[in-house]
Amino acid sequence: MREHDRLTIDPERVLLDVQRQWATDHAAKAGNFMRVADRPEGLSGLRLAHHLEGTPIPYQSANEITDLAPAPTEQMREQLMDNEVAKARVAMARELLLAGESVVLITNHTDLPDIAYAQSLVVGEIGRQQDQTRRQAEFKRGVIINGMVNELEFRLGKQYLNGIDALKMLETDIYLSFPRTSSTEERIKALDLSDSDGEAVYKRLARHNKKMREAVGTDLYRGGMLLAAAASGTTDEVRHIEATDEQPAHKVIQMSKAVDKIRSHKFR
Repeated sequence: MREHDRLTIDPERVLLDVQRQWATDHAAKAGNFMRVADRPEGLSGLRLAHHLEGTPIPYQSANEITDLAPAPTEQMREQLMDNEVAKARVAMARELLLAGESVVLITNHTDLPDIAYAQSLVVGEIGRQQDQTRRQAEFKRGVIINGMVNELEFRLGKQYLNGIDALKMLETDIYLSFPRTSSTEERIKALDLSDSDGEAVYKRLARHNKKMREAVGTDLYRGGMLLAAAASGTTDEVRHIEATDEQPAHKVIQMSKAVDKIRSHKFR
């Protein structure tokens, strides 16, 4: 008898259910800033995606979207605009992108949208610098983010927009992770699965994240990408993607939530 014949559950459906519960708890703590996306059909037809593509709008329009975000974004913008070191690091990122390299923007976050907001601020500053120098860097925008963003709607102004739909306007590539945190493990443990079912769920989770990391690595090594990430445990950690002779190291811009502490180092 094959292993999957002994299973009493669909591992992917279990992970989708855990993700939904996770998003529900997350939204409950956020007030009216976000809410759980309405899914009349339940989980029917949903699959775990590790990579989605978007069509980012120009940085000027992207700024209009982030302008509708809650106050923390304005605080990040003020600290970036008032910090000459931060501006210099952004200028360095622009030069790297002009040279066809990839740049990884690491940012802490209070909530999921902060990752994309911080990146939009950097993209906006790159755009302003380009307008002044007339040296245009063509680059892709990517983000590594918790897949539960697909289960959430975020308030922008007076409206709510699905997290994935919003990201598709800001990003070329969206890499959806499934962080294996203590919260994840507690939720799976609470399901009281059999040993074989539990093992299958964790294998499916690991396979998902492996595919996500492989997609990130491939796109980074092609060059010309500004990738934003906020590591959740080890799942979203990009530094473990090793550089080789064929796949050289990239630059990493380390950015805190406040945006006023930025440093760079070789991507190893």
